Amino acid sequence: MKKLDYAVRLAVLAAGIGGAVMMVVAQDTSNTRKSFRTILSGYQEVPAVFTKGAGEFQLTVDPQESKVAWELEYDNLTSTPTAAHIHFGRPGTNGGVVVFLCGGSKPACPPNKTKATGEFVGADVLAVQGITAGALADLLQAIRAGATYVNVHTSTFPAGEIRGHIGRPAMAGSGGWEDDED
Repeated sequence: MKKLDYAVRLAVLAAGIGGAVMMVVAQDTSNTRKSFRTILSGYQEVPAVFTKGAGEFQLTVDPQESKVAWELEYDNLTSTPTAAHIHFGRPGTNGGVVVFLCGGSKPACPPNKTKATGEFVGADVLAVQGITAGALADLLQAIRAGATYVNVHTSTFPAGEIRGHIGRPAMAGSGGWEDDED
């Protein structure tokens, strides 16, 4: 009886270890995603902002992971967009700016109902919260971990009018989100 009990425990332990290894392998494959999309709304801002403004952001990492192409579209903002950035921060928190998309050190943000496009490379990555300046790989790791968001600042809401988390589900009631898998 003891031998049978020992054999059952050993089998359960082996199955548990095998399952844990499979979970780690599955997580590693998810870290190669190349395309991300999110929906932006005022409800995702911290603190939340009541606005009719909305937007969509998409980014695509090139195969060599040396540059990232992006598209940002927004509409119904309360005032002129002054800047758009990618920040390093989890849902429900604010984080530092890690990449300027428009405004600031980049060309001015286009008016409402316009699609802004561009790309960034390692040299565009700012040092913030442990991310090394110029380290695109650090930023991509944060994006894939769901620890980044994009937001659009306006003259009415200088801290940000609309926001969307990149690579992970948006907060409940935020207006939705989408994920593109490669």
